[in-house]
Amino acid sequence: INQSHLISQEQLQELSKGVSELITGVEKEFQVEVKRLREFHGSH
Repeated sequence: INQSHLISQEQLQELSKGVSELITGVEKEFQVEVKRLREFHGSH
């Protein structure tokens, strides 16, 4: 069986690390936006 085309365990770990970092970044951006909106609505 030729397994060279399959993703290795190492690549899989790198991929999931990248994905979780991406998700963390998106969550941070979202929190900042929510905070800004709250402050904006609070000042009116």
